[in-house]
Amino acid sequence: MWACQERSTAIRDAFRDSVRQLVDVVEQVPPEDWEKPGLGEWTVRELVTHVMRGVESPVVYSGQPKAVDMDGAATYHLRAISSLRSMGKVAERARQRASWTIAEAVGVRVEPPSSALNASPALLGEIAVSHGDGAMLAMALTGREALPEGFNVLG
Repeated sequence: MWACQERSTAIRDAFRDSVRQLVDVVEQVPPEDWEKPGLGEWTVRELVTHVMRGVESPVVYSGQPKAVDMDGAATYHLRAISSLRSMGKVAERARQRASWTIAEAVGVRVEPPSSALNASPALLGEIAVSHGDGAMLAMALTGREALPEGFNVLG
């Protein structure tokens, strides 16, 4: 139970710190850059709008009674990715959403928050295991074999 509570706290901290970084990056977007290419066909403005919806969803859902049993952050991401796949091109862009993508589009250098970096391996590992890629990822992370070209835990 204690480890589960610690993990939940770590994930909340990572989410909070990542959102703070996102806000910081968005505040640095010069007015003339909002219509520049952001990702694929999206402008910076469209990318920021999309990312902000992604930030808002867990916050909104966490304040409502559970309509669906969610076993944790990995389950949330897997269900979100699954529903996005059915939307075609949106899935490709959604997998890449992050303040890092926005920062790159407008030339702002950012370092990921340490809380997000600390929480990411466990979350990505859970997702890899659920896709049947856990052993392959573990082998790659320990230097025993390389990941296939273009491998992405999110699909």
